[in-house]
Amino acid sequence: MSYGISLAYATRGGFPFSTYGENFFITLQNVAIILMILYFTAQKGAYSGLGGPSPLSAPASTRSIALKRVATGATIIALCFLFLWNHTLCSHSTRA
Repeated sequence: MSYGISLAYATRGGFPFSTYGENFFITLQNVAIILMILYFTAQKGAYSGLGGPSPLSAPASTRSIALKRVATGATIIALCFLFLWNHTLCSHSTRA
């Protein structure tokens, strides 16, 4: 969230892309990493560690749970970013 807040502040402030461009790409990378963690984090007892089966070869029910977790995480991230960039929901006085 800290990268998202910083990115929203820079874009809403009209700063040149050269001042926050790196932050933009780091934010995208962090979102991708968060979604991969949600997908590949094993359900308790579903995998036996390093020698266990891959989440990609897991039963369909386990993959379905993982995809639901990713969808939930993506929705939460999208709602947070929507809040940060919406001038009505998050006015300038809220950020100060």
